Amino acid sequence: MLVETVESAPSTMDAARDRLLNGRVHISDSGRTAPAGIMAHWQTGGRGQQGRFWFSAPEESLAITLYMAAPEGCHLIPVAASLAVGVAAAKAIGALTTRTGCPIAQGELGLRWPNDIMLRGRKLAGILVERIALDRGAVALAGIGVNVNVSSFPDSLAGSAISLLSAGFTGISPAVLAMYLAEELEAWRRLLFSQGTAPIVAEWRTMDCCKNTPFTFLLDGAQARGTAAGIEDDGKLRLRLDDGRFVATVSATHVQACVGAA
Repeated sequence: MLVETVESAPSTMDAARDRLLNGRVHISDSGRTAPAGIMAHWQTGGRGQQGRFWFSAPEESLAITLYMAAPEGCHLIPVAASLAVGVAAAKAIGALTTRTGCPIAQGELGLRWPNDIMLRGRKLAGILVERIALDRGAVALAGIGVNVNVSSFPDSLAGSAISLLSAGFTGISPAVLAMYLAEELEAWRRLLFSQGTAPIVAEWRTMDCCKNTPFTFLLDGAQARGTAAGIEDDGKLRLRLDDGRFVATVSATHVQACVGAA
């Protein structure tokens, strides 16, 4: 699959949105796009969840935004699309490390709801999904940032972030990982629109590393706190409140790091 590559961009998400809205992305009736997305060797103004800054330097990190479109006549469900991107990214990372001869051990790679990629309890990759409305139907932009060959992190991130290199996985090319990501996302996109959310949710649950992790969220207009208890069949986060009740939400923020996949 073709991924457009640029030397530098403030944000691959912004670049992808501009190309999509200006008709520079071809979308087939089946929802396949050409190109599959755009990656930048330098990204100077990337953003993550809650507007956090994400900087990417050449060969150290992968900064890519992939397009995810529904087939003609189908609807794009944001939560399902977001989970599919997380599953696809985790699968791509696992497949590439296996190919290099140093596979990630079972249980070390996990997902933090909705789609952060965790390695050994630390954040390896972040994902931001944005829905764009077009005349043919909505398209999701999946912005993905992966710490590939980062050798060190600022003190503020040292305890919560990890890279493939710092975890001992060497010889990984961001450009090659981009191809793996594009191919995996296309496979999971087809599965989503042919079989629905069930296989996406089932696969996500096998990589859930956030059970019993505290999250904050809004309940009846006020900030509340709950403990993660898996995800619902529609992909919403299931939280257990202090009084024993369970609620489901599409928006929550974790308040401590996950501890690794079960």
